[in-house]
Amino acid sequence: MAHKKTPEQISYNMSQVKNKNTTIELKLEEEFRSRGLTTYTKNQVRLLGKPDFVFEARKVAVFCDEDFWHGFNWKTAKQEIHSNREFWINKIEKTMARDAQVNAVLAEQGWKVLRFWGHDIKKNIQQCADVVENALRAIPQPPYRTIDLCAGIGGIRRGFELTGLFRNVLSSEIDTYACQTYRHLFGDDPYNDLTTDEFKDMVASVPYETHKNIVIADTLEAVEEVLLFRLSNYFLKFSEEYKRQHLGEPFTNDWHEFIEYGTTHKLRILLQRSGFLRDSTDYIQRHADVYVRGTPDNPKLLKQALLRSPNELVRHDAEEVQYNVPEIFIDEGGY
Repeated sequence: MAHKKTPEQISYNMSQVKNKNTTIELKLEEEFRSRGLTTYTKNQVRLLGKPDFVFEARKVAVFCDEDFWHGFNWKTAKQEIHSNREFWINKIEKTMARDAQVNAVLAEQGWKVLRFWGHDIKKNIQQCADVVENALRAIPQPPYRTIDLCAGIGGIRRGFELTGLFRNVLSSEIDTYACQTYRHLFGDDPYNDLTTDEFKDMVASVPYETHKNIVIADTLEAVEEVLLFRLSNYFLKFSEEYKRQHLGEPFTNDWHEFIEYGTTHKLRILLQRSGFLRDSTDYIQRHADVYVRGTPDNPKLLKQALLRSPNELVRHDAEEVQYNVPEIFIDEGGY
């Protein structure tokens, strides 16, 4: 039950009200941090009601409501207002109505709204934080949303979607040929550069489920590697069997390489198969007339000029590849 306040206390409380970083807000934040719950933003202005804490990845919005200003035990509390009653009662009741509206709108948008009274935060801080932590740890329900980074032609995405439990919401791929295949397979354009701030903002705006548990992260990484290996190995066996069954017929579709390297571009496959990293491959492809003998669609050998490239990463990769696969280089008379 609310304690009876003197007119002086009420006047003081009214003069001390703040919109953010209130005492109860800071107290709850301290408890969050002690538990490692740090993936929030504060006073999110783009959300209705400007929640005190927003855990965007899990769509959890937390409000810290001061007892008096938000109408705790209002039937009794409003009787304690003796100065300018009509103004303050009207003001607080409007706040209460707005709180209810904010709750309804955010819930309609898929947010879980948690509100804590000031006296609960002060006296039962651990219980309040438990409620938030349980909401964050709740197991999401399928379909699980995925973001396909370094998408290639979508082999990993396809594997997950075949389970019926996953739905891709955003993709990232910069290889032109891989993007063409991806668009053909899935009907959406994956072209996004994950190194740009624009793409990072796009990722931040996606309400995707996330787990900070390192075991889960490692497990998903292992699953991705296994799926990639299985798909690549399947198509390798298919290619070899097709060649045995169709002796003498040309067979140019090495599907296992398309999966493994995320592209159908012959020069990119040659470079990555030989050991060049993706960034080096991009650079060499852009300067194929200088570094490649043949054409990008029909590359033969690499020129010695790669060992003198102004790009440090390319030079490093070229030295490694020359050591491991010397036959891929040809002396072009100073090139």
